[in-house]
Amino acid sequence: MPSIAPHSHSNNSCPVTGQSHGWCPAQPGDSRAPCPALNTLANHGYLPRNGEGITPTILMKALQEVYGVSDPLKDVLGYGGVVLLGQVPAFSLGDLARHGRIEHDASIIHKDADGKEYAPATPDKKMLDDFLGSKPIGSLVTIEDVAAVRVKREDSYKEALDALHAEIARGEMAIVLNIFGEKNETGEGVPVERLRSWLAEERLPEGWSPSHVAGLFDTIQKSQQIRKAMEKIRADADEAKKAA
Repeated sequence: MPSIAPHSHSNNSCPVTGQSHGWCPAQPGDSRAPCPALNTLANHGYLPRNGEGITPTILMKALQEVYGVSDPLKDVLGYGGVVLLGQVPAFSLGDLARHGRIEHDASIIHKDADGKEYAPATPDKKMLDDFLGSKPIGSLVTIEDVAAVRVKREDSYKEALDALHAEIARGEMAIVLNIFGEKNETGEGVPVERLRSWLAEERLPEGWSPSHVAGLFDTIQKSQQIRKAMEKIRADADEAKKAA
């Protein structure tokens, strides 16, 4: 990735790209969240590039314009997110890192808050490699892959995630699978190269655009499928222990 000289996004524009929606990573002083989806929107200028002054209306417009989410799903994400965050009328992306609101332990690619008020907003390279490193080029990241890494992360803790944040954790990846997923001759999932570039660089995948409307019902279904796949992994592990 070519280096970009540090510059300011204080006026919510990017003097380097010269484009309304050209990609530019966060600059010193910019606010970012432990959420690749929203950081990507800011890096492309669909949300304020400095990550400040975001209202539900601004957020929902960006989600629909870029990711093609349905009206019900964008309402749940926009209004529901603000309710969980407990902050109106506007928030910064950094506010989403406040532990115990929307942010939770056992993230797939972000480290925990570890007793601090805010969790890290930058993806952890080792955690990303643990998630996708074994997936060959051209393969799909499936519901089963997501379930496996969620079980691995959650079961490494002495205490289980509470019900709300366990649901949020599944829902996050259900949305990703819904937005970026596709079907081909090998199955259904997200092309690993697409997911890796999006998670690592927080930029829209080259040449990608929504191929379908990402609906609320489909997202709920995928979240339930992740939960069932997680339950199966744990049940199989228990059976293996009994048989040993």
